[in-house]
Amino acid sequence: MRHYTLIPEGHSHAHLLEQITNQVIDIVNVGEAYISVDNGNPEIIFTFLIDTTYTRIDNELLLPLNRIFSNYNWIAYRIFSCDYAADAVRKGNLYFLRHCTLGIMIYSNPSATHKVDPDGEIAGLLLPRAKKHFKRAMAKVDGRYANFPKCLKYEKFLDGAYVLHQMIEQLFKFAESFILGKEIFSKDMAEHQSELSRFAPSLATLFNAVDEEETRLQKLIFSAYQAYRIRIALMLPVKT
Repeated sequence: MRHYTLIPEGHSHAHLLEQITNQVIDIVNVGEAYISVDNGNPEIIFTFLIDTTYTRIDNELLLPLNRIFSNYNWIAYRIFSCDYAADAVRKGNLYFLRHCTLGIMIYSNPSATHKVDPDGEIAGLLLPRAKKHFKRAMAKVDGRYANFPKCLKYEKFLDGAYVLHQMIEQLFKFAESFILGKEIFSKDMAEHQSELSRFAPSLATLFNAVDEEETRLQKLIFSAYQAYRIRIALMLPVKT
């Protein structure tokens, strides 16, 4: 079905972008849709905001969308609920600042119940919020790292591995929030790297997946994290 879209007519792939947009709208209850161009790799990023108040997106919904985009390695997409997007815009999330506020709105559902309208937020006001969010996130990383040298000094290696895992996880979540618009819920470094590989390949090589030693190190850190959590759980007093 053809919907009323606002794809820039002068774009060299205007027809393809319109076709993709229509296919997605046929499947998903899209409230608003945006594109940003000239991003490098991927070159074009779609952002779809679903007209719902459910913050988490069902994985079953992503399967048909993944099939639509699977043939275009230079095009990527992100999808969020309208309530999450509206909150992220207000907080100055860099993803939404770059790809929505400064992007191009290509579709707006006139019958949508929930509207985000990031254009209503002035980029000049959002940028200071983004900087504040950046400093807060880095402070969390610094706070976790402060305990790492102490663990090594007193030979508390399991504690040190746990702190290292937490620090790296915090860095990944920080990058995901700014680059992907939302962090993923996982304690496994491999999952974080896989999620970032599409949008920021250089950040997804902290542990080289094809290097046996680095893969082993990654697994050891994760195993130490799990062992630490189990030890803490066993130390908790049992309520009677």
